Amino acid sequence: MSLDWRTLPSLSALRAFDATARAGDFARAARSLNVTHAAIAQHVRALEKELGVSLAVKDGRAVRLTPTGVSLARSLADGRETISTGIDTIRAQIRGEMAQRRKQQNDLLLVVFDVGGLVPDLHHQDDGVVFRPTAKRGQSASQLVAQNGHKDRVFRKTA
Repeated sequence: MSLDWRTLPSLSALRAFDATARAGDFARAARSLNVTHAAIAQHVRALEKELGVSLAVKDGRAVRLTPTGVSLARSLADGRETISTGIDTIRAQIRGEMAQRRKQQNDLLLVVFDVGGLVPDLHHQDDGVVFRPTAKRGQSASQLVAQNGHKDRVFRKTA
């Protein structure tokens, strides 16, 4: 199903109505969106005018949804959930890719092998941390870091 954005009501109006449906009154909806209650009421009225149907009725300070309003509120909640799930999936995917990149970067750490004691210990000038060349053949840089606890105090290969 193809969506034509031009046929949809204003997203601001839909957002205002959604906030009103969840909050139960214009004032709380306005606070949740950081706008005035008059702006919320105006958006809801504009949405009702565009759709040609009443969505909410003032009941004192509260707002009561009409059956059509309840139906639209459910649809908006479903849409909000779908969007939220999609965004969460993308963010998790990005976090996974970033973690993979960090692991690959860690594997690019410069590893020094001790060749019969010919390579001297390397000292960090600021705090006297000593890096001893203790890698074994086939051991990755991240394994070396994990084994020796040097964490971020290892020499990285730079381009």
